[in-house]
This record gives sequence, structure tokens and C-alpha cells, in this order.
Amino acid sequence: QLKAEEEEQHAKDGHAEKVAKQEKKVEGLAKSLEKMGYSRDKKGDDDELTDEIKEALQEMVMADAKLQKLKAVDPRFALIPPGQTQVTPDEIEDMVSSGHRKKFFNPADPLHQALLRGIGAHHAGMPRKYRMAVERLFRMKRLSVVIATETLAMGINMPTKTSVFAGDSVFLNAMNFRQMAGRSGRRGFDLRGNIVFAGVRKDKIQRLLNSELPTLSGNLLLTSSFGLRMLIKHASIRTQQEADVMEQSRKVESFVDKIEDTVKGLLQEWRTDKGIVVNEERSLALAAMSPKERADHILSVRQEAMRHINSRDLASALVDVPEASRKPLLMEIVDERAAKLKQAVDLAVQDTGFAAAAVKKLGEIKASAEVETPAMVAERERIRDIRDHN
Repeated sequence: QLKAEEEEQHAKDGHAEKVAKQEKKVEGLAKSLEKMGYSRDKKGDDDELTDEIKEALQEMVMADAKLQKLKAVDPRFALIPPGQTQVTPDEIEDMVSSGHRKKFFNPADPLHQALLRGIGAHHAGMPRKYRMAVERLFRMKRLSVVIATETLAMGINMPTKTSVFAGDSVFLNAMNFRQMAGRSGRRGFDLRGNIVFAGVRKDKIQRLLNSELPTLSGNLLLTSSFGLRMLIKHASIRTQQEADVMEQSRKVESFVDKIEDTVKGLLQEWRTDKGIVVNEERSLALAAMSPKERADHILSVRQEAMRHINSRDLASALVDVPEASRKPLLMEIVDERAAKLKQAVDLAVQDTGFAAAAVKKLGEIKASAEVETPAMVAERERIRDIRDHN
């Protein structure tokens, strides 16, 4: 109807003649530029253009812009929201552009032309890009009317001023009615909203207005994975002292991980250079020792232990090695002429110092946690009550 009214008004105003006249003007300017030696395909830098060509180009741009405006949808026959400008094909193209050469906007498509008039449509059968354009334009308040099914009822934030229920449907139930009617008069957007019924029986209108929403009940599916997650969550409930001990233990482990990454490369480089073959029995024997015993053993036999120890056991043992002995111990398996290896030794010694400080802090936290205080007793009882409740 808007298009028909537009065509009727344009016929009275002589719009077709205006478009034809402007097209001739643009065509004439293009020919004049060609005579001046200007070509769009082989145009050079702006500095190479003469003043006469620049003036003609400026006139050409203005004439072409006026022509496009004449060919565009007449704003008098478009539903443009107050305070907003008319949507252009380029804006729609930018909203749904995915980098493909093929353009989305089709001037011959009535639905695409309707967007330029502030009208959109939305339902599950529409192309995804078109629905995306409608949703974005409506949220930007560039569309005045959106004709939709229940696809806009849930899951999409599209507040309106008025919701119109045009015609009855078997899908118009209490849930869909509340969802679609709730689009109008959104809190924070409008003080009130309007609901309009057209073609719906009076008794159904009353039933929809007075009906209650269906009761939503959960259907919990008990599986082995769910039960395991609940057990892990139950075990994760700890007192503050227990949480502090675990946090500090993680810090110690993170430092040991860094040391292991460094000494692993040093051991591999040394063993490859010397052709050393690791003895699995000796390696397992070293792994069975405590970090303190392993540190004492390494200091006593030096390279003999370094031949067979794995990187993780060496990293944990270095923490118990006296600070003054750490670097000399590692330098025994490093060529002093290799600058990168010496830097790796310095990094391992530095991380070992951090790890030793973290171990000392961990011991202090454990010692303080063993001291019974009224606050600790109350905290332990609270955690026990939570576990029993769960």
C-alpha cells in the first residue's frame, strides 16, 4: 500500500521525469570527464588531476548522490521511527556482511524493500541473514513494525511499545501470549505498553488475560557423572585453614613444575653429549626416597646420581639442597662455555629459591593450623554441619 501511494504521488509530481533528467545529467558529466582524459579504471593520484577535472568530479559526485536519493524510497511513504533516519541498503549490507563477494541486499526482493520503509518480518522460515538484519534494525529502533510469529517471543531482547495479536492461532496459548505481550512496555524503556487484539474471539481474549502460567518443574537426570561431580563438590567444602594449606601447596607445586621444565632440558643435553644411558632400577630407587633423603644422596655421589635421576625427582630434591650448593651441583652437568645453558641454571636456581620460600611458608601455615582456637573449632563444626546437610 505504501508503495502504491508512493507511485501515485510520484506520478502527480512528475518524479519519473526528474529521475530521467538527473540520469542524463550524470551521463553527460561522465562523458565530459572522459573527454578530459579521466577514466575511473585508470585514474591516477589526486595530485596528477587538473583543477578542471577535480571540479567536474565534485559536480559528478553531487549529481550522482542526488540521483540515488531520487531513486531511493520516499521518506513520506516509509514508517520511520521518530528521531531516526531512513535505513539505506549499505547499512543493511554492513549488518549481515560475512566477507563474501555476493551481496545480501536484493532490490527486487519485496521483503528487502520493506526494510527501507521501516517494516520487517520474522519467522523460522526466513533466511538467517534476513532475520539477523531485522533483529538488529529493530533493536536500533530503525524499524517501526515487525510482523512475527512466536519466534520473537523468547530468547531475543526486542522490546516494543505495542504488541498486536492479528488473528487467532492454535499456538496462541497462555505461555506464548505472556511472552509476546511482555514485549510491550518493558521496564526501563516505556512507562506503559499497549496490547491490541484483532480477529481473536472475545472468550479466548478473556481466557488469555486471566490464565495462569503453566507450572515449570525440573526433571533432574541422575547419572554417574552427575553423582561424581556432587561428590567432588562435597569434598571441596573445607575450613579456612584447610583452604590456606591447599592454596600454598599449589604454589609449591607450580614452582617445582617450573624447575622441572628447566632441569629436564639440562639433563637431556648432558646425557646426549656424554652418551649416558639411564638405569631404570637406579631411577626407581631414587624416586622411592623422600626429597630430603634424595637431596643428601645427590650431594654425596654427585654425578653418579645425576646419571639416572628423572627431572621431577631432581626438581623436588633441589628444594632441600642447601642454597649455596644448588648452582655448583647443576653446573657439574653443564658446559661452562654454553651461555644459554648457564642462563638455564641461573633460572633453575632462582625458581628453587622461590620454591624453598614457599615450602617454608607452607610449614608455618600447617603449624598454625594445628593450634586449636575457639574460632577454628567453630569453623570446623560449621563445615561439618554443611557436609552433613548436603
